[in-house]
Amino acid sequence: MNSARDVQAPPGLTNLPPLPLFLGRADALDHLHGTSGEGPEQRASGATVIHGLGGVGKSTLALAHAHRHLRDHTVVWWITAASSAHIERSLGELALHLFPAWAGSASAEERAAWATTWRALSLPGGRSAESRGL
Repeated sequence: MNSARDVQAPPGLTNLPPLPLFLGRADALDHLHGTSGEGPEQRASGATVIHGLGGVGKSTLALAHAHRHLRDHTVVWWITAASSAHIERSLGELALHLFPAWAGSASAEERAAWATTWRALSLPGGRSAESRGL
């Protein structure tokens, strides 16, 4: 099996759902972009949390942001977080796209763990081949 550090994502890898009608909220999108460390001199290295009451459009705002900045990233992967099983399934699907030869025969738990490791190694400061200059 290849180590997660040896797997490079193909440019443009995404599973974003279609963006429903989204009007306004430019200020919220600009604020979200400013807090995500994605400015010209920065690269996101963590997470940004959007919080509020149910039904106010948090997921739609996040989805609009992801669609707006899709071309700024090699991989944009939507992880459904309704439950731990949904998270595991979303991460497992990422592993299937990145490393199908191995992930096709791995358990859902193994795929999710591999995708989590791959993501950590791919972030700035991670020990990916890119960050080691290879």
